[in-house]
Amino acid sequence: MSVDEVLRPAEAYDLSAPFYDAWSWQAFWREHEFPLVRAEIEAFENGSMDLIDLGCGTGHYLGLLAPSFSRSVGVDISDGMLSVARLAHPSVEFVRADIEDLPFGDNSFDVALSCRAMTHLADPGKVLSEIARTMRSKGIAIVTNIDHGPKFGNTRLPTAGEATVFATTFKHAPDDLARIARACGLERTGCRYITMYGEPVTYWDEDIVGSVAVFRKS
Repeated sequence: MSVDEVLRPAEAYDLSAPFYDAWSWQAFWREHEFPLVRAEIEAFENGSMDLIDLGCGTGHYLGLLAPSFSRSVGVDISDGMLSVARLAHPSVEFVRADIEDLPFGDNSFDVALSCRAMTHLADPGKVLSEIARTMRSKGIAIVTNIDHGPKFGNTRLPTAGEATVFATTFKHAPDDLARIARACGLERTGCRYITMYGEPVTYWDEDIVGSVAVFRKS
């Protein structure tokens, strides 16, 4: 597979799925992003709750968080990623679906999680609207995002051997996501940034590679 070929996210992640968990960037996000995600959930926890992970990939985050929830559901469009997820986390519910059109009723979940999925969406408003629709009135959404600042085009993913493939990517600034979310009925209540060195900070600068934002129904 040529490194110059750019595929739709579902196709790219299908090819990358068996190799995704060993990818160096995954190690970075799991070390520096996941603790921020878990801290936000722990600060919010209030009895029996239901969790949905939109764009769950191989289910790594969901597998760690599931024991704290009554119900945990992972949603992804990639059959390959879901195959890895189901094998690794057999007690978690995984559903193949488009996160822009969730197969769940209104007010179904207390916590919505979406980690770096917005970067593959031209219009994040569709997913944010689905989050607002399926979120219960006192719920929260935690949305992480690859920052718009770094000078890369499309997301490069590992495949067989040492080959790689690119997944179509769209860059969204954190404040733009907050503006779009507000129009969908979600108000951003907090945002932390992650530097290229893995440091969590509360301000944006040129060293930022990602963000972790918290939203509530407005």
